[in-house]
Amino acid sequence: MGKVAEDFLLKQDVKSPYWYYRLSGWKSFKSTGQKTKAAAKKVALDAWKKQQDTGIQNANISFGKFSKDFYDWNSPWCTRQYSKGRLQKSTAEWRAGILKTHIQPKFKSFLLTDITAGKIDSFLMSLKCSDGTKDHIMTTLRIIYREAMRERYIDKNPMDYIERINIKRIPNQPPSMEELRKLFPVDKAKFKEIWPLRHYGVMCAVMASSGLRMQEVRAMTPKSIVKAKQGIIVVQAVNTSGEISLPKKDEIRVVIPPVETIELLTWWMNFMNITDPDQLLFPGREGGPIDRKAPYKYYRQALDNAKIVSGGRKLTVHGLRHAYNTRMRQILTEAAIEGFWDETQMCFANKLKSADQILREYTGHRSEAMTDLYDHPDLLKKLDAFQAFKPYAELFWVA
Repeated sequence: MGKVAEDFLLKQDVKSPYWYYRLSGWKSFKSTGQKTKAAAKKVALDAWKKQQDTGIQNANISFGKFSKDFYDWNSPWCTRQYSKGRLQKSTAEWRAGILKTHIQPKFKSFLLTDITAGKIDSFLMSLKCSDGTKDHIMTTLRIIYREAMRERYIDKNPMDYIERINIKRIPNQPPSMEELRKLFPVDKAKFKEIWPLRHYGVMCAVMASSGLRMQEVRAMTPKSIVKAKQGIIVVQAVNTSGEISLPKKDEIRVVIPPVETIELLTWWMNFMNITDPDQLLFPGREGGPIDRKAPYKYYRQALDNAKIVSGGRKLTVHGLRHAYNTRMRQILTEAAIEGFWDETQMCFANKLKSADQILREYTGHRSEAMTDLYDHPDLLKKLDAFQAFKPYAELFWVA
């Protein structure tokens, strides 16, 4: 064993002609590639100086140790990102799952400095998963290595040398009206055959016939339904953290769905004995909003039960919202009043204020408590104004 020189050790292995060195803090020796002690010392000294110049904290830290709690919600990185409005808890949990499932099993025992772009590329090519998943893995790794650079654990980021994957994305395609009827039969016995867990069927049926987003359906209460005016008031949604908040882009609005949709929701409330006006129509196990992933799982099962073949199409829950938009645009175009359809918010608009301005759905009460919005006179007036569109809403299910 050699003596201490600066902050490193030198040694010569009896089985090798080369000298080896270990910097302070390292657990193992690394070959200098040199056969003389003087030349080996120069290599070790250069490495030690480089470490000091770049301010590397600990060149021997493993990837597993550095990334162990990286995406935990209370970790320094998550706390910092959340404070800047750049991260939601659900996203952190999702990244943590990618890290635990795909990345750590492969790289946890590697030193941060030993994971090269070549090793990452080989790892990605060996994975039997979609290009989309590989892209998420790359982003998860890129964030971790960017933080390692920021904290000066490494002086080069291997992710800088990894090319992005060219993902061929298949656009969402809505099911046809014939397929929607198969998915949502009027007969309750047949409905249960397609949707053994009926609440997911009711949720998806509401999306398909009203254009509501899934996060808006998950936040519905009896207050959302105005039976006398055949309307739905949308003033809240479930955000990515699983909490009730305003809809996306604060799009507070009213919707006139087919009467069949109102009857389905009424049947559901009676079936579930929902009497509290503030109770969620589709609660999760602990009374809060239902898990956001569950509807997607059971929608795919319902497609199989209804014997609907994708045929290369991308049939997703969100596609139900587009099916509604496609159908209502067709109905209003055929009636020569297509100007009364709001493409952005997928609902009726009207021209009561001026001839050249389509009145968008109500968005002006961002500062008011959501519980007050259900009875807000402007929203109820909007429902009154939309009563003339009832006949067109009823055409939704007509082939």
